[in-house]
Amino acid sequence: MRTINRTTTTNIIATVDRLGGSIPKKAAAEWEKLNVLYDKANNLNPVDNRASAVLAVLEADGDLHSDPAVQRAVTAHEVRDTHGPIAAELDRRVTAFLDTYGSDLLESLRQPFDQAAATITECLDKLGDVALDDSTATLRRGGDAAQIWLDAQVATKAISDIVTTMKLMSPSPLDARYQLLLFADVSPATFIDDQLTGVKLSAWDAARRGYPLSFATPATAKERRDAIIAERQQRAQHAEGAFAREHRRTRGDGGVVVVR
Repeated sequence: MRTINRTTTTNIIATVDRLGGSIPKKAAAEWEKLNVLYDKANNLNPVDNRASAVLAVLEADGDLHSDPAVQRAVTAHEVRDTHGPIAAELDRRVTAFLDTYGSDLLESLRQPFDQAAATITECLDKLGDVALDDSTATLRRGGDAAQIWLDAQVATKAISDIVTTMKLMSPSPLDARYQLLLFADVSPATFIDDQLTGVKLSAWDAARRGYPLSFATPATAKERRDAIIAERQQRAQHAEGAFAREHRRTRGDGGVVVVR
């Protein structure tokens, strides 16, 4: 079972907010409550004064079992010993939070993704097939090339951040060999023919190759992957069948072909 901590979730929500995603009000309120609880738990630092409390009761010939000061001291000691379990429980609550609201948070990134993809397509149309890291060649063009190049950089970074957030939120991350499918809808035949298994591409470079930029939920990404696996299996079966047919053709009905 996955466990996601406060820092990871804070980064996820910050990314959604920064890129213009809409955080559901109920999720925002629940997250605020969790943060307040985290802060309260982190500020727990009760003083362990059991010894002095017990001595004070003994000096007064009091009852250790009913003395409020002793009870408070014992409680403080118990609380100090639960810092680890408290932190673990808070992490479980954060995981439950993402299990509940993760789909909504992810879906809120679809519009920023589509906007960034449209920007990349437009910039690619204006700049042509150039590498974004080749700023010198791009800026030599003059005119508004510098602004277009900057817009392409920002849009490419936005999609990269969205993909990172997708991975953080996914309960079962996609195999690293198929990460391209998180932001590009590559047909199974093209994926295999272009030997894209394990290839790392930015959104800009994927668009340069003609791969359609397309937002993928975890379910969509797995569908794309499964289609590629099915295509690969079908090709393997076809190849085996072709080999068997050729084998039968050259050997006749099973006898040895003798060449004279």
